Amino acid sequence: MDYLGKLPWVKMHEFLLDSGNIREPREFCIQIVKKIYSLIPYDQARIYFINDNKKIYDEVLFGVDKRWSKAYLEYYSKIENGRYSILSKVDNYFADFNFSNGVHDWIDSERDEFVNDYIRPQGIHYSLGFGLHSNDNFMKSAFTLDRTDNRGYTYEEVNIMEIMQAHLDNLHKNLFVLTVTDSNYINNSKNQTPLSKREREIIELLCNGITTMNISKKLYISLSTVYRHIANIYTKLNVSNRQELILKFIHKNIE
Repeated sequence: MDYLGKLPWVKMHEFLLDSGNIREPREFCIQIVKKIYSLIPYDQARIYFINDNKKIYDEVLFGVDKRWSKAYLEYYSKIENGRYSILSKVDNYFADFNFSNGVHDWIDSERDEFVNDYIRPQGIHYSLGFGLHSNDNFMKSAFTLDRTDNRGYTYEEVNIMEIMQAHLDNLHKNLFVLTVTDSNYINNSKNQTPLSKREREIIELLCNGITTMNISKKLYISLSTVYRHIANIYTKLNVSNRQELILKFIHKNIE
């Protein structure tokens, strides 16, 4: 365990503190990729955001041509029964992060259609993958950090990621606590009609300034369904618009 003493603990601590200052899940994930470069350099990176139906609804790319990502999502993730799909790996590849399954060596990988036509043309040699969950343990975002030269990810770098991933996962889960802690408040209010899990999720998005159209895309539900949920929320909480809803929670939080 002597190698642990050689890790850059101060930089790791500062990285986690900076990450903890972000209160919106998407921005939190973007901050991670931007800041982690100083600890684990990469040549390109991808973030894929996943809804409760295990559908990718958004992406953020760093140094990646969007055409490659589109080709991956529309074709390569579906070939060979989804062998290379991030979604098929949600419950294993990313969930149990360690040195053996967190890094993929594409140089020595078997040559198939995906490797020959997708990985090699991009010049990717190594990929490091990890994921983050919501407070109910649903995978909400999946990350890959790629290197296009011959320097593989070192044992130290992977240990840094393994240690920080656990902390990042806890920070990420806390961003979804609103749906749990505030449900106790609103379910014990004068109106005793409980909110559903979906309604609490939509409240969180509304309070974070997400538009109804983006809520529809984010949750993979129709716009009319979003409006129906919002109407039910307003009735149950005795509010008439988003401003009143936000003010209700601001008032609750400063009491």
